[in-house]
Formats: sequence, C-alpha cells, structure tokens
Amino acid sequence: MATDRERGYRWKKLSEAVVRREKGKYDGKVFCHLCRREIDLSLKSGPWRLEIDHIIPRSQSPALEMILENLATSCRTCNRLRGDRSVDECVGTPQLHEQFVILSQSNADSWEARKRAEAIAPKAPKTKLWSETAVSTSPVVKRYVRDVDYGRFSPITGTERPETLPFRPHINPAWAPWGDETPYDEWTGQRRPGIEWPPGSGDYGL
Repeated sequence: MATDRERGYRWKKLSEAVVRREKGKYDGKVFCHLCRREIDLSLKSGPWRLEIDHIIPRSQSPALEMILENLATSCRTCNRLRGDRSVDECVGTPQLHEQFVILSQSNADSWEARKRAEAIAPKAPKTKLWSETAVSTSPVVKRYVRDVDYGRFSPITGTERPETLPFRPHINPAWAPWGDETPYDEWTGQRRPGIEWPPGSGDYGL
C-alpha cells in the first residue's frame, strides 16, 4: 500500500498532467469543466483558484481516484459547490448549467465578502458560505443484491460474494469481482472484464 507521501507525489504529478492536457486543448488556457470560466493559474487562494476535480466522485468510485481520465480542472468554488453530486446533476442541461453558474458566483461573492469583513474586523462572527448551509440532496444509496444482480460466486476470483454490494455505475455485477477495481490491472496492463471504460460507454470489456 502506498504511503501518504507516495500518494501525495503521485497526485501532484497527475494534477500537473491534467493542467498540461487542458492547456494543449485550449491554446495554453485552462477552464473550469463545470462553469467554463477561465482559471487564473497564478491564484494561490480565493474562490477562483485552480483545483482538480474527480469527474466520477471518489465516494462513488474510489478505484478511479488516481486515474488521469477521471480528472478535470475546476475552480475552487465549483468543486466545493458540486460536492459528491454527478456532473449531470449539476450542469447536465443548459438550465442546470445556468443555475449552477449563478450559485457559483453567489458563493464566490459570499467568500470574498467574508474575507473583506475579516480583514476589517478579524474577530467578527463568520458567516457560512452557501454550500455550507445548503440542504443535502444526496440520493439514497443503492445496493446490489446477491442472487438478484449477481451470482453467489465471482466468475473471476471464484470467491463467495457478500449478500449486498455498494452500487457502482461503472461495475457490471454479473461479471466483476466484488470490490472496487481500476479498468486495467496495474501489473499486467490487461483489461479487467466487468468494469465499464470509458465511463458511460457501455463497454464492460467482455
């Protein structure tokens, strides 16, 4: 298992690779994949500074946390505002995108106003950001059921599976062994059957 230091180094390199990829696409510019604002890479703090976002949230697919294709550039405000929701839930339609951009700007304005107030009166009570006070709209967690969604034994490992498994959109439970796995085996480089890649393609490598 990788140490925190090794994971931090790998994350730094992945982040740099994401920025290089985006610069190559947009003539040296980097945009937030949610609100589509241009990101000023010189900013080291504030609501519009660069952050790296997971397209499929880590809470849904921990195995894709360190996969380059699952990473995108985002401004801090949008990344925080999105939370664990899917991209489609936030900006999947023109109407949702317009609403999300408005909320993003409102949240950034609140953040900047709070910082100005702290500079004037450091001991004044702090107000919470919109995203910190918003009511959670997280959907109910779905689960796969043994002998309904998948067989008792894994067709790959041969081990007996638990009675339920957490729902993961990128996993075909009839074929994939239980547990979160990346699309490709890190040792052999071979495609693992039962894991959808690219996400949303319907290709489970079978």
